[in-house]
Amino acid sequence: MLDLSLDDKIFRVNPNYTLVAADRLPERFTFGSASAGHFGLFVPKRGADRWTQTVRASAEAALLYFSVRKPARLPFHLRSQLTVPMSDRVGNLLLAGILDVECNGEFVTGLRAIRLLEAGIQGKSRPESRTAAISDAALDYGYRFLQAASHAPSRAGLTRSVIQRLYQYNAVPPSRTSRALLSTEESVLSFLNIDKNEPVISSPSSRSWTFHPAERGGWWHHWQPGRTENARNAIDTLRDRTWEGDAKLYISPVVADLPRVLSASLPIVMGSDAVGMKIGASMPGLLRPDKMVVYFANAADLLDTAAVLAKGLGTAEAQGVPFTADLTGDGLLSWGSDTPADESAGRRTSSSWRVWVSEVLGNALVTASKRDLSLAEARDFAKAKAEFAGIDASLWRPKEHLLQTLS
Repeated sequence: MLDLSLDDKIFRVNPNYTLVAADRLPERFTFGSASAGHFGLFVPKRGADRWTQTVRASAEAALLYFSVRKPARLPFHLRSQLTVPMSDRVGNLLLAGILDVECNGEFVTGLRAIRLLEAGIQGKSRPESRTAAISDAALDYGYRFLQAASHAPSRAGLTRSVIQRLYQYNAVPPSRTSRALLSTEESVLSFLNIDKNEPVISSPSSRSWTFHPAERGGWWHHWQPGRTENARNAIDTLRDRTWEGDAKLYISPVVADLPRVLSASLPIVMGSDAVGMKIGASMPGLLRPDKMVVYFANAADLLDTAAVLAKGLGTAEAQGVPFTADLTGDGLLSWGSDTPADESAGRRTSSSWRVWVSEVLGNALVTASKRDLSLAEARDFAKAKAEFAGIDASLWRPKEHLLQTLS
């Protein structure tokens, strides 16, 4: 996990930028309600480096900006006023080139500044798990895609495209076998040994579970505790009742091992404190890495159940879900957490952990491509950006200050 050492460092505002308050901007710039915490824009000055770009300024970022308009140490008395750790807030401003830090007698900014403040980010090349290795490969794939598209007549939609590629990375392409086994909704149910005519399932615990087949063309089959009549209503009610943030356990075997893994997982999950479960309802849904997801109200319940599953799933071969925290080392079990949205802190506004992480990384890779960074630099830049958004990019799990919402 990246943690910048900021003590005794001298910072200054980068001379390439100026901060313009929202009420002094042209009408075409809109920020929504003032309660969202937006102050204005960091705007490049005329003649600034070509890679500088306009950046939205939160009230907290503006506070730090004004505190170092002249070279100075950071005002650590402001820590209590920030909604995220100061190192994350400052790290984002350094990566964006808005702040400079003095290192070895000169002021530096961007990725170079991050590497000097945290020597460990450079050269930390060996992933700590299989899902971490898959995640690194996804970042390299996304950046190569951007490099190949850099000379396209139009770059419109590139950000959306790279985010989608990151999110879908490690999906398996259809084969002759998968097309034969999974071509229809009924063949998928047959392959998974699911009997939709027996929707209520007894579990080892005192509660029963209800199976809800996907609607025609839907992505997911669902299981919910209790005798719920409608899966979508059950999920919406569940989110309204228990979700400040939710913990997701990903079970990711290769397709060939999926029936056995599902059969072994169901009694364990239904005997646990899980609050829901889903599995892909079509061939594309089962070829994606995050084909099977179990929901929990908190991370502690998830980890307890994962420990039982790890013993019960035997030697199933893993596919692996990128940008999730590996629990078994091979990618068979991993997890993530849908944390509450907090626009003032630049936090999640997407509906899922992996979508949000993919958005953070995709936008970072686009910025890296505009700066003509090397492949290794782009990977480091994207992972640093993720760290400053609240993601431990060595383990691909939420940082502790985000996990507090799940306790």
